[in-house]
Amino acid sequence: MIIWLNGTFGAGKTTTAGYLAERLANARLFDPEEVGYLLRETLGDHEFRDFQDLPPWRELVPVVTENIARFTGQHLIAVQSVLREDYWRELTQGFRRARLDIFHVLLHVDSGVLAERIKADDVAARACQWRLDHIDDYERARPWMESTADLVIDSTCLPVADVGERIAVEAEKRMAGAVSLCGGVLLGGVAERACDQEPVAAQRGVEGTFPPRPVLQRARRGVHGLMGVMDGFDLPPGHVNVELDAGTAERPRILGQELRPGRAEEDS
Repeated sequence: MIIWLNGTFGAGKTTTAGYLAERLANARLFDPEEVGYLLRETLGDHEFRDFQDLPPWRELVPVVTENIARFTGQHLIAVQSVLREDYWRELTQGFRRARLDIFHVLLHVDSGVLAERIKADDVAARACQWRLDHIDDYERARPWMESTADLVIDSTCLPVADVGERIAVEAEKRMAGAVSLCGGVLLGGVAERACDQEPVAAQRGVEGTFPPRPVLQRARRGVHGLMGVMDGFDLPPGHVNVELDAGTAERPRILGQELRPGRAEEDS
């Protein structure tokens, strides 16, 4: 799982991320800005004000995140202010394609208190005015950020430990409910990929195209076939399933929330 801490500059995201990295088991920090720094050096001959404006940044962040998570086998804690809704939409689409579960957390601080914090921050004094200039941008973006966040915390008067603990508790609940297959492939990702699947050309000489529904059916058969031959797991019919929501013909949903190691008990 990727815990993405969002919010305006100076809201305490970095400090909170440090707390989470120590509080949560099997989690590490990941800074999406590092991808931006790479692009800033590589694309120095291009004009841009912010590396987030570069399409490669929005395309590479999900790819790099997925590879680090798969390589380390750890949950990642990402800190990055994303104030443009269209940019966030691109990122989430990339995470979905990479089969990553994103826990989007918004840290809110009242503007007056935030301005005082920024002015009193000697460590980031050089960026003081730049951070102050973005407070209005955050207030304009706040409605969509709150609507897309999985958790919104007003940290105006809360100490970092309290903020971090609230996030940790909610994150652990989400981690406990995650369903994963070998190599970290999420069943939710199978459904999401099938949902986003464009009609594909038919094979074996059959003319025409396949709509998304057969993709889901093939995904379902593939998941059951895979689990049926995996040692140490049992997948009774209907335990984990992918099917279409009856109310929305093209939106899949996942049935079953756990995949327990060991052989399941026989039904009595």
